[in-house]
Amino acid sequence: MAAYDNEDGFFSQRKMDGATDVIRARDMLLRLENMEAERLGASADDVRVVISRQVRISVASLANLRRGRLKGIYSHQLTRIRTALIAALQNRLRALEHEIQLHLQAGADPGDDDLALAQAALAEAKKRLGAALK
Repeated sequence: MAAYDNEDGFFSQRKMDGATDVIRARDMLLRLENMEAERLGASADDVRVVISRQVRISVASLANLRRGRLKGIYSHQLTRIRTALIAALQNRLRALEHEIQLHLQAGADPGDDDLALAQAALAEAKKRLGAALK
């Protein structure tokens, strides 16, 4: 199976197989679990139940994916995990933009440390979203 993508907008062919899909799904799942755990203030195991409902994949399958025990993954499962990650990143972007806007409306100094932290987090979230969209 071949996938076509390139950062420059040109088509290039790179080899894809089941192992590559499992690795990509695992990386996306880890990012999603960590983001949601941070957002909710819960452990990754507790968050996995919420993510399981969202992506319609069993908790056991997600746990096995996290531990690297799966040999393959269906394309629709990979798509669901990717979609959930993109939605979580977009929500994070909106929250950070809102926080920055509130600070500015409250008359915060543009050189304030809290504002700089929020802007740095916003830049990081945009970078992660760009990587997730690839």
